[in-house]
Amino acid sequence: MTIKHYFAILVLLGFIACEGPSPVVEVKPASDSLIASQKRYDSIQRATDSLAIKVYVDKTGKITANGQLVSLITLDSSFSKLKTIKGAVYYSRDNVQQDPPEESMKVMELIIKYELPVRFYTDKTFTQVANPK
Repeated sequence: MTIKHYFAILVLLGFIACEGPSPVVEVKPASDSLIASQKRYDSIQRATDSLAIKVYVDKTGKITANGQLVSLITLDSSFSKLKTIKGAVYYSRDNVQQDPPEESMKVMELIIKYELPVRFYTDKTFTQVANPK
């Protein structure tokens, strides 16, 4: 900002101050607001996570859903139920720089079959969201 900008702001504030007393507005301290915002975010994230199945496919083609080893048949049934509750799939696979195992493609086919929203991750712990290029 230049000096002209600062001067304009001061003049504007002077005009506002001349209008008389403004109504008293209670403002919460920033720390309370930040804590409340973080609690809301955490609550939304827990709700979102509870409506998601975290699917991981390792380099040998083993599929886990929410940490449990599953078959494609079980995953198909789980995705069917997930669609009814409007859930989502969090998906990650091992060794993303190489071609995926066949099971990975079959998981993608199930996601498409049930038209489920999917969020891609780059790690087994589902903490690093994949960035589209």
